[in-house]
Amino acid sequence: MRAWLTDLAMETENECGSTLQSKNLPPSRMTGISGGIHARDLKMLSSATAAAKKLLDSADRFEQHYRSIVEKITRLEGGRSEMELLRSIEEAAFSILSQLGSPPPRRIQQGSLRSILAQLQSMKTYVDDTVDMRLDFYIEKIVRGLEEAPRQDDSVARGAVAALTALGSSNPRAESSIARCSGIRTLLTCLIGAGRTPSNDFVAITLRALAEVCRSATTIEHFARNGGPEILTDLLDRIVESSFEREKTEATALVVQIIAPWTDARGLPCLEPFANSLIPSLNRLIESTDCAQTLLLAAAALRYLSTSRLCAGIILEQDSVRKLLRSVKKSVGNNVWLMEQVAALIGELARIPEGRSHLAGARASVALVFFLRMRPPGLEDAYRSLEMTATAALTRLCVEPEIARQVIAVGGGDCLAGPCRVNNIQTEEEMQVEAGFLKYTRSLRRACKKAAKQIGIAKAKDHSTLD
Repeated sequence: MRAWLTDLAMETENECGSTLQSKNLPPSRMTGISGGIHARDLKMLSSATAAAKKLLDSADRFEQHYRSIVEKITRLEGGRSEMELLRSIEEAAFSILSQLGSPPPRRIQQGSLRSILAQLQSMKTYVDDTVDMRLDFYIEKIVRGLEEAPRQDDSVARGAVAALTALGSSNPRAESSIARCSGIRTLLTCLIGAGRTPSNDFVAITLRALAEVCRSATTIEHFARNGGPEILTDLLDRIVESSFEREKTEATALVVQIIAPWTDARGLPCLEPFANSLIPSLNRLIESTDCAQTLLLAAAALRYLSTSRLCAGIILEQDSVRKLLRSVKKSVGNNVWLMEQVAALIGELARIPEGRSHLAGARASVALVFFLRMRPPGLEDAYRSLEMTATAALTRLCVEPEIARQVIAVGGGDCLAGPCRVNNIQTEEEMQVEAGFLKYTRSLRRACKKAAKQIGIAKAKDHSTLD
């Protein structure tokens, strides 16, 4: 990259000179001393980011090497091969430590397997601590650059946010370092400051940085400790009626990130106190947005929030399912992924008795039957996932007599899970074969029994009515 930039400057120097002759001089803040400081800050950000990335790559290679050595030594029974492996990992540790100017690790002495593994772990801890200390040094420079940037839309501020985004998304070690160096607090502070000014994409890129960094227990804890849930809720409430779609998308994506299964829903408890404001904001977003991505993220946010009993009650009070179903009807094309999120939300709410009575009024079962009837070409894999989710949700709903009658009335009796279609419940193995990949949990098996009974009653009443 450096060589290319050097050649580029030589190749375009005349053209740039000719172009600049017809341009006004830049503002005074970019000239003289200020311009020099600005250039220096950008150079510092660039060098700190490059050094941090290089260090992370070296640490990853050492981690992989270490795991490989431990695995091999565990299988060996001593001897020359074992000593060669130990010398190999010692050399790798010495190499990375020497680059950081740190003393070499203690040599590993021969002994029992337990003793050798303990020595290896001690060496790795020493290397990790040294790497983390140097990584914190680099990331602290980036965070300081963001804190001291004169304005949020300044190129230094944008560069610092971009650096934190890139490093946070690349490595869990970098995420923890950003949290230790007050990076999350600084990003939230920038979000507050930018929110008071006319909107620009700085808010969006800051939200994206937070979403990339807040993916572990440590970082989500820092997010909550520094007022992140309240700031995010207030921001979403403020921008939901605006015309800045990217901000809506990124804010909703951050909500999804901290409460999703891949983060073990660690952010859910810290969002619960703000659910009375957050869920109505998501509802308004669902009703007003024309962006398919934002709509999908809002549906996913409600789905993950519904795993909290407190949030589920508010979702029911705010009639979120009915609003989502209207949006599904309005969405262009057959958005299978949106339908799956809605079906998953219905399935979660169907676990609650008051949820089922509410969903009966919203005729959610009829929507699920519609989802199961469609088979868009070219989306077979996505539809298969929708089919499993909608089938499970419909089965949970049909334990209510009123919903069972709704399903029979629209001819959806054959849309339920396999065991619900017969009088005698099959064995678990037979259920798995018939249902394909549908996972029969204990609660779903109980729902199957109850739904089968209600469907049978509904069918009998329907036949007697016809007669």
